[in-house]
Amino acid sequence: MRDADGEWRVLDVPEGCADSAGFESWRRTVWGSETVRSPSARFLPVLAESDLLA
Repeated sequence: MRDADGEWRVLDVPEGCADSAGFESWRRTVWGSETVRSPSARFLPVLAESDLLA
């Protein structure tokens, strides 16, 4: 997240939670698939090449 000064601040992962959104291979096989890259998909295809910052 960004703090009040606009600097990035990485938060610690709470105990018992995972900080992974999936295996790296998902970038190619899922987020890079034709279904996800369909004309109406705008945000998820970004995950095929880089991280999605929201």
